[in-house]
Amino acid sequence: MYGDTGTKLVQHAKRTQNLTHLPAYQTEMVRAVSREVRDLDKDVSRMLEPFGGSFDPAAEQATACTLLVNHLSMRRNKRCLLAYYRTRTDKLEELVWNGSDLVDLAGQQAGGVIAEGPGSDASSTSSLSPQEKDYVRQYGDLLAAYKGQWTDIDLT
Repeated sequence: MYGDTGTKLVQHAKRTQNLTHLPAYQTEMVRAVSREVRDLDKDVSRMLEPFGGSFDPAAEQATACTLLVNHLSMRRNKRCLLAYYRTRTDKLEELVWNGSDLVDLAGQQAGGVIAEGPGSDASSTSSLSPQEKDYVRQYGDLLAAYKGQWTDIDLT
């Protein structure tokens, strides 16, 4: 069914909001949702190809309905991905504001900040994606520069 994986991703993001740590990045689910969006886009392109840019929805109602369902499914999946990323970004920003050095703690259980997935080796893996590590590093630098201007005021 269209959107099932996206729904699971949103449920995972919802659970993440109430945790004190950041669970492992759901690489496979994100890839599955992205793959579904690409497949739906290919289907839409294939359906519109015979019309050569002159598609009339009133004349081809069945095709128009299929295109609408595919388009809405693509939009929903994209919103699910954005919600997942937004939740993780908010959690990362919260942890950085609270003084956690996530890049140093990546891959460690120390402090309960980063949680590993089941069966993972804590010394070699991280719950952050490479893009998240880069984001945390840059956000931390930006926050340190901002807080540096206000050394006598606690901004937290």
